[in-house]
Amino acid sequence: MPSQANIQKVEQFKDALTQGKNFIVAGFSGITVNELNALRNDLRKKGVEFRVVKNNLFGIALQEKGYDTSIAEKITGPNIVAFSESDLSGSAKLLRDFVKKRGDKSPLQIKLGVSDGVLYDKADVERIANLPSKEVLIAQIMSAINGPASGIVGVMSSIMAQLARAIDAVAKKNAGEGQ
Repeated sequence: MPSQANIQKVEQFKDALTQGKNFIVAGFSGITVNELNALRNDLRKKGVEFRVVKNNLFGIALQEKGYDTSIAEKITGPNIVAFSESDLSGSAKLLRDFVKKRGDKSPLQIKLGVSDGVLYDKADVERIANLPSKEVLIAQIMSAINGPASGIVGVMSSIMAQLARAIDAVAKKNAGEGQ
């Protein structure tokens, strides 16, 4: 029979999965408490909840929330999970940067990510981390959409200015002939 503490942990994981539908699982080994706390603080600043998980309890929470059972099978060893309500890229970037700072001997290894129920492997999470942020992508798309419209406005303004100059020239010519 499961202990009350384990039942509470499963419920906490289920709540975190409900609130943060996007998450990244990373293995850690040999990480210091200071490094772990620094990472936790960086993630918290971006609205990402960070938890060290017991694999079997997290697997139960995943199963009870209807996630693919293959996710739980891929989670082995000591792991942290970064839960995010927003897109996956923010937490992926922070974890990637943490890994990059430590080089090949990083105590943190990204294992997988899940965004809106879609499972991403390590390579996919790294590609997501390299994408521009959602805000930057929206700005780029808006700029691409707005570019042609700005060009049309410029051309129309130029045509109107040329027409005004032509009317002014005709008016001056007619005024000069009338004297």
